[in-house]
Amino acid sequence: SADNDSNSSGNGGGLGVLNGAVPLIVRNSIVAGNSDLSGSGSSVHPDVSGVFDATGVNILGTAAGSSSFGPTNRILVNLGIALDTVMDAELASNGGPTATHRLPLFSPAVNAGDNAVVAAPVFTAPPFTDQRGGAFDRIQRGVVDIGAYELVPNSLALTVTVSLLE
Repeated sequence: SADNDSNSSGNGGGLGVLNGAVPLIVRNSIVAGNSDLSGSGSSVHPDVSGVFDATGVNILGTAAGSSSFGPTNRILVNLGIALDTVMDAELASNGGPTATHRLPLFSPAVNAGDNAVVAAPVFTAPPFTDQRGGAFDRIQRGVVDIGAYELVPNSLALTVTVSLLE
């Protein structure tokens, strides 16, 4: 969170770019559910603060504090979408070396990313896996998910029981 020392200063609980700094590139990312303890009203920027290069597809809780997120980005507060429909609120061990926020099956982040960012990323090598690494391919079902977690198609089990009445 911004202002974790409670001195009433700091913005961008999720991502913050200082005034005059080079814009931070944000692609296929979820930045939501953060906090800014630096005050109240229009000075509070819980998720983002500053200038970003965010021409891709991202999901933000709120864009207060930045005007860099255009029409391809989804702003949850504007859409009336609750964060828990996008991702699990708790970080958990979902495989791999780091904890992740799992995507629910019908999350608006599933199959909603931009494959071009993965095929020709702004860094030196494609991320062939999601944040968990190993066997968790970055693209499942043909389209990359938004965020660090890629929903694996067979990760859900469905059991159906049929009873016949005589």
